[in-house]
Amino acid sequence: MAPRFLMPEVFRTLGWITPHAWAVETYQALIWRGEFSAGVLAGWAALGGVGLAGLALAVMMEQRRAAR
Repeated sequence: MAPRFLMPEVFRTLGWITPHAWAVETYQALIWRGEFSAGVLAGWAALGGVGLAGLALAVMMEQRRAAR
């Protein structure tokens, strides 16, 4: 793993696909820079969305397994 700021621009842009990038950027904004901005809220929203989607998928898979 390498810091995003050391990566080429293409990889920085592709990094936004992963929840890890959202978590690290939100953490850096809050802890290192001490800012609470729209970017922090967007990071929380993205992470919450991924978490809810994972929970919904897990519940759906468990219901299918239990129905067998």
